Order: sequence, then structure tokens, then C-alpha cells
Amino acid sequence: MKRDSRFELLRIVSMFLIILSHFEGWGQGVRLTALNGHFLRGGVAASYLSLGKLGAFLFIMITGYFVGHKEYQEKRTLEKALQIWTYVFYYAIIISLLVVTLRIAPFSRQMLLHSVFPFFTNAYWFVDAYIILMLLLPYLNKVIVSFSRASLIYLIILLVLLGNVMCQLGNTAFATNSTFGYILPAYFIGAYLKKYECHVRHPYIKALALYIIVIVCAGVSYKYFAGLRANFFTDGPFQTIIATLIFIGVINQKAYHSKVINLFAKTVFAAYLITDNDYLRSTVWSFFSFRSVTELWKINLLGIPSVILLLILVFVIDQIRIYVFRKISVSSLIITCIDRTFQLIRNVG
Repeated sequence: MKRDSRFELLRIVSMFLIILSHFEGWGQGVRLTALNGHFLRGGVAASYLSLGKLGAFLFIMITGYFVGHKEYQEKRTLEKALQIWTYVFYYAIIISLLVVTLRIAPFSRQMLLHSVFPFFTNAYWFVDAYIILMLLLPYLNKVIVSFSRASLIYLIILLVLLGNVMCQLGNTAFATNSTFGYILPAYFIGAYLKKYECHVRHPYIKALALYIIVIVCAGVSYKYFAGLRANFFTDGPFQTIIATLIFIGVINQKAYHSKVINLFAKTVFAAYLITDNDYLRSTVWSFFSFRSVTELWKINLLGIPSVILLLILVFVIDQIRIYVFRKISVSSLIITCIDRTFQLIRNVG
């Protein structure tokens, strides 16, 4: 079945936004320590920092839209989770070998554990949250399928309050901004938009307007309140709303198929795995620190072509991974292992 390129392009855009926020957060981290008392600098920083969680929500909404209305058996979701794990495992091992060979960092038992068990050692919070989502799909989807429209709306509002609002106000009982509970509302929103029609006039314009409001509010926070709760505007519920408006806009577009877009979309996840690796992150972003440039807004302009270049380079790099996985039939091996495991469980039972 041909993938709908509307959503494959959105997948590319979502990862572009995530990495652009990393360009700001990691590449310009030193400059971000001097934002307090500066409205313009605070707003400029927030213009990129707010894109990370926006991209993450869009990525999860795509998953919710396509699988949230389906019934999944545990075996199928375990297969999906293991496919993601092998993807992460491949890059964790390759990057560790590269880091040690180039003496970027010394070999350690911690590095070994992060490489072999990326899921269990919290090497990538977003991957961990996504794998948990895959494992819980059979049960989450039963809720989505069985709930009425009103009940589903209530649940989404409740999850946004608990997962996207409360944690930004300091209450982390349900979620932090790097846990499963934080991305859960986006999954239900994506599934809701598939199950029920939602008409919004000019969703892109409204998303842009809210994005500008977020930047201004964050700037005010840095100027007058020493950045107090600026994260509420860059990592909070506003990103959920903006992502929802963008997603509705994509749904309203006419479906189409582009081989180029679909091919490129297969590799963007690797860009996250490479640029946000604990041992490679500082080295990667040191190439895009632009120390000779003083104005943050000029640096941010340079960030756009920098991230595009990274995505293109990763596209080339990930072709090797695709070739290797195809040669050793990773998907078939995973399916075989899972089938034998469940057969053993049935025999024991």
C-alpha cells in the first residue's frame, strides 16, 4: 500500500522541528544562559525551543491517526516495539564504536549498557516513550474504539491537563516533559481526528498566530520574570494546540503520493538518533555553534540550512542501515522470534 505523502511530509517536518530545537538547545546552549532581562533574545530563543515538543506531538499524532482506531494483538505490537529497538540498537552500537575509535569519549561500562540496552537505560527519552506506546497499543485502542465522542473529548482534555499543563507548573505526578505521559495526549488526539471529523477554518493561520503569541509570552517571561515558567509557553499545552491545528490542516489537504518524499521520510528518525546521542551530541553540535556570530537571530537563520544539511547527510548514512536490515531480513527475524516466544508461552500455559 502506498503511503500518503501528506503525512510522510509531515513526518519529515516534525523531525526537522525537533532537530531545529536541538540546534538551539544544544548548539547554542552557552548563549541561552544569558536570556534573563532580554525580551528580544528570549523571544528569539523561544522561537526554536518551542518547536521541539511541537515536532514530537506531530510525530505521535501521525501514529495515532493511522493505528489508533485499529485492534492490535499483543504479538503485533511487540513486533513493532522490537523493530524500533533494533533500529535504535543499530545506531547505538555504530555510534559507540565510532566515538571510541575517534577518541571522542573513552569506553566505559555505562556506554556499553547504553549501546546494548538503549531502551532500559533511558538513552533516548522519546524512543522510550514511543516504545511504551507501541506496547500499550492493544489496550489504548480499546479505549478509543469503545468510548463515545464526548467521553473521548473529556479524556483528551484530562490528559492534556495532566500531561502537558501540570508538569510545566511543577507537578510531575503524571508526567514530565520527557516521559510517556507527556506524549500520550497527542496519540489520542491523532486517533480522535481519524475517528471524527473536525472542521477548523484557516488552521495554519491560527497555528501561526498562536506560535507568535507563544514567542511573545516567552519573551515577556525572560524580560520581566527571569524566565519563570517560560517552559509553560515553549513545552506546554500551546504546542499541543498548535500541533492539532497543523494536523487538521494536513488532513484537509488532498492526498497525493511522492516517491521522493516517502523515501526521505524513512530516514528522518535516524537524524534524531544520531544528533541526540549522549556521546556524539556535543561533537555534532559543535560544528554548528557559529561562535564567530554574536546575534542569536542571525545564528537561528543559519540553523535552518544547517538542519536541512544534517537531514540530507543522515539520509545518505541511513541507506547503509536500510541495506543491512534488508540483507539480514531483520523484520523476518523479529517475527520468527516473537512467534516462537508466544508458542512457548502457550505450551507452558
